[in-house]
Amino acid sequence: MNWIKGVLLRLAAKFNPQLARMLREGGTLDRLTNELALHRERRSSENREILSRLDEVRQAQAMSGAGPMLLEGARSSEKPGVFREAIAELELALEDRGWKREQALAATEFSRYGIQQIMLIARLYKIKNPLVRRAIEISGLYVWGRGYEVTSDDPDTNDVLKEVFYGQDNAPTFAISALIQHQEATWTDGNIFFVAFTDEKTGQVIWRTIDPTEIAEIVTDPDDGAIEMLFHRHWSRQVFNPVTGVTKWSPGDEWYPAIQYDPAKLPKLVKGKPLQASPIYHCKVGGLPKWHFGCPKAYPLIDWARAIRRFLENWATITDALAFFAWNVETVGGAPAIAALKQTFATTLANDGTQIETNPTPTSGAAWISGPGNKITPMKTAGMTTGPEECRRLVLMVASGSGWPETFFGDASTGSLATAQSLDRPTELKILSEQECWKEWIGYMGQYSVDRSLKAPQGRLYEAAKKKPTAKQADKPTIKVSFPAVLEHDISKMVSAIVEAATLNGFEPTGIDERTAVGLLLSELGVDDW
Repeated sequence: MNWIKGVLLRLAAKFNPQLARMLREGGTLDRLTNELALHRERRSSENREILSRLDEVRQAQAMSGAGPMLLEGARSSEKPGVFREAIAELELALEDRGWKREQALAATEFSRYGIQQIMLIARLYKIKNPLVRRAIEISGLYVWGRGYEVTSDDPDTNDVLKEVFYGQDNAPTFAISALIQHQEATWTDGNIFFVAFTDEKTGQVIWRTIDPTEIAEIVTDPDDGAIEMLFHRHWSRQVFNPVTGVTKWSPGDEWYPAIQYDPAKLPKLVKGKPLQASPIYHCKVGGLPKWHFGCPKAYPLIDWARAIRRFLENWATITDALAFFAWNVETVGGAPAIAALKQTFATTLANDGTQIETNPTPTSGAAWISGPGNKITPMKTAGMTTGPEECRRLVLMVASGSGWPETFFGDASTGSLATAQSLDRPTELKILSEQECWKEWIGYMGQYSVDRSLKAPQGRLYEAAKKKPTAKQADKPTIKVSFPAVLEHDISKMVSAIVEAATLNGFEPTGIDERTAVGLLLSELGVDDW
C-alpha cells in the first residue's frame, strides 16, 4: 500500500513544483499531511472572511433603493437566479471596473461605482453595527436636538422664511426629524441632493431630496471643476396600477441643472431631451477638493467596527465552548473507572433529546463522595482566553475616526469631571463646525426661496416690494440661521453674562441692542420661536 502512495506522490510532484521541492528537501508523507491541514485551516479562515464580506455586499445591495445600481432581481422574488447572477457580477466589478476615476493633473477620485458601494456598506453598518450607529446618532442629536431658527430683520421676508422652513409643505425636508436624517446621511452617503420645485406664479418653493444612489453623474464647468453644471439622475420609477393593484418599475432618466450655475450657459437639450425645470442644490462632505461626489464620513469607521465585531464574536465563541465543561475529574482507576464516571455524569437528554431526563444534575448543596484516587474540581476558565476589554484599542480607532470621545461609546470608566471638561471644547467645536455648514446650506436655500418670491408676479415679496418703491439694493433683508448653545451651561451665569453684555454693568448699552439681548435671554431660557 505504501508503494502505491509513493507512486501517486511522485506523480503529483511532477505537476506541482512546490510539492517536488518539499520532497527534495526531505519531506515525508506525514509532513505533507500536516502541510495540507495547515493549508486547509488557512483557506477555511480566508473563506470565512470572504463569505462574511460577500454577505455584507448582499445585504447592502438589498438597500440600493431606486438608484442606478438597482438590480431588477432585487425587486422580484420570482427571479432569484437573476439576483444571484447580478450579485456575482457586482462582486467581480470591484476588480474589473476599479475604484478610482482618473482625472487631469494626476488627481484621483473614487469612481461612481466605488462611491456607490461605500454608501451601501455605510448604510448597512449604520443599521447593524452598534458602534457606527452610536457615532452617527450622536451627531444628529447634537446638531439638531435643540432645534434651529431662521429669521430676517424684514417682517415680510420673515413670513416667507417661516412658510419655507416651518410650513407643512416642506415638513418632509425641514422638520427636525427630517434634518436629523439629513445629518445622518452625511455619514452614510456623504451627499445630500436638495431639489427645488417652484411655482412660477406665486414663487412658492417646495424643497425635496433625491437619494444619492440615483445620481449617476455630475457634470462640472469645463473651465472650473469646482463649479457644478448638470446632474444626471437615473433611477427606477414606481408605477402603481389602482385597477389591477400591481406595482411595476419603469426606468427614469433625466438631467437637472445645478442651482448655482448661470442658466444662460446651460445647454437647452441633453441627449435630445430638455432639462428639468427644478434645479438641484448639492451638499457634500467627506471628500477632497473638486471631487464630484462626497465620501461618507463613516467610511474610516467600517473596517475597525468590523474588526471589533469579529473580536467579540471569537471571544463569545470561545467562552461558549468553555461553558460546556463544568467539572474537571481525575481518577487512577483506569478505563473502567473512566467509563463509570462518564456514565455517572452523562445526561440522558444527550441521546436524542426527546426522552425524559433520568440522570439530572445534582441539586444545590449536593456533595461528591468517592474513594481514594478520584478527584473532582470546578473547571477553571479564568485566563483561558482574552477578555472583551482587550479590544479597547480597536474601539479607540472607531472613536478617532468619528471624532467623538471614548466615553461616548459606553466606557464611563475612562471619564472623570476633569476629562469631561477638557473634552467639552473639542467636541463643541466639532458640532459648531457642522452647524456652520448647515447655516450655509439653509441660508442659501432660504435666499433662493426669497428671490423666487421677489420675482414671481403673485409672490408675497413681489407685492411687498411694490409698496416700497424707495427701497434700495443695499436694503436687501438679511437671513440669519441660528442654533441654541451646544452645551447647557449654568443658566444663571449665562443670563448674567448676557445682561452684562447688554448693559455694561449699568453703563449705557453700546454693543447689543435691546431686541437682540431679549432674544438671547429667551433663547437661553429655552423659549421656542422667541
